[in-house]
Amino acid sequence: MVKKGLEFWVNKDIRRRSFDLAVFLHEPGLTPTEFIAAPPQFSQVQEGLIIKPTLPLTFEEATALMTELWNSGVRPSAVGSAGELMALKTHLEDMRRLVFSTKP
Repeated sequence: MVKKGLEFWVNKDIRRRSFDLAVFLHEPGLTPTEFIAAPPQFSQVQEGLIIKPTLPLTFEEATALMTELWNSGVRPSAVGSAGELMALKTHLEDMRRLVFSTKP
């Protein structure tokens, strides 16, 4: 069964050093319908003008987009690698043992 809402597809293009993103909208019903978003068109706006969001997302849709990007190898700039995180955890455990060990 198809859930109503947005679905994201991300493809990593190594040759271009870029990612391709497709956005689908699923409308379940007697005859389920699927739509794909067209590429955005940019318009010039005046500074300070109140604008509508390009793509409003629910929390679940934003999470799905982040998951697709993560699965394609995109990481937030503030997050280190899994190896760095493990090394940091190990270092903290070592420091705790040194500071809190009870040797006579």
